[in-house]
Parts: sequence; structure tokens; C-alpha cells
Amino acid sequence: MNKNKEKKEKKIKKEKPKSEKGLIILFFALLILVIILSIILIMKKDTLKSSSSTNIKIPIIEENTNNEIAINISNMKKNEQKEYTFKITNNRANKINKIPLKYKIIWKSGTKLKLKLYKNNKEISIKGKETIELAEQKLTNKKKQEDIYKLEIKALEKTKKNNLLQMTIKTV
Repeated sequence: MNKNKEKKEKKIKKEKPKSEKGLIILFFALLILVIILSIILIMKKDTLKSSSSTNIKIPIIEENTNNEIAINISNMKKNEQKEYTFKITNNRANKINKIPLKYKIIWKSGTKLKLKLYKNNKEISIKGKETIELAEQKLTNKKKQEDIYKLEIKALEKTKKNNLLQMTIKTV
């Protein structure tokens, strides 16, 4: 009987090192996974920091309107992107413009930027280098209208401190 007990104890002792090795391997695999996920999270966090979004509502209800907005593009790194959403409406406090209006949007910057513009989720072609202009757009006077724009700004070079992108919306 003692021999049987001794054999069983030897088998148990032999099995422990294998399970301990497995646990050690599992521990290091999990440690490596945590490190990789931490690095991915840190990289994602930096991406989130560089992407900012702003909502602006601009009512245009009369002729000879000239709205100027300064968009902060200070200290953008090369290839960093920012996104701005703005809405142009034909009403203010439930008052709709009396006549149909046409407007255009102009952007001016002393920095090399790539701009992409979307109107109501459809990309619109905009042209220019230092002065970029969107062709005439129309606002009706029959019912409420809201044109939703999304402007994607990509820095093609590092921008300076206190650098602004001037956006002008005016009736034509």
C-alpha cells in the first residue's frame, strides 16, 4: 500500500510543475495582451484629442448679411484633423426670410490645409488654395430650411500658435 501511495504522490508532484508552467505562460501571455491593449488605447486617446467637433447655427434671414467666424487651428500637427459642423438656416425665432436668398462661404488661411466639405452628408467640391470658396447656395422663403455642413480640416504642415481659419458666410 505504501508503494501505491508513493507512486500517486510522485505523479501528483510531477503534474504540479506542468500546471505551474502553464500558469506562468498564461500569466505572461495576459501581461503581453494588457501591454498591447494599453498601447492601442494610448494611441486612440491621442487621435481623439486631435479630433474636435463644434456645432454652430447661423441664421440668414435678410439680404446683405455677412457672418464671420474664426476657427481655431492653432498648434495642429502635420496630418492632424479637426471637424466642424455648422448649420445655415433661413429662420430665426420662427421667422422665415421674406425672399429667397443666395449665399456663399469663403475660407481664408495663411496655412497649408486640406478642406473637405459635406452638405447634408454629401461631399461638395470646394476649390482654392489660400482662399477657398463654395459656390452660391440657396435658401427658400417658402418653408424652414436648414443646410447642415461638416467641414473636415487636415493640416498639411504644423500650424502656428494663434492660427485661425477665417470663415465668411455672406448673401449674394
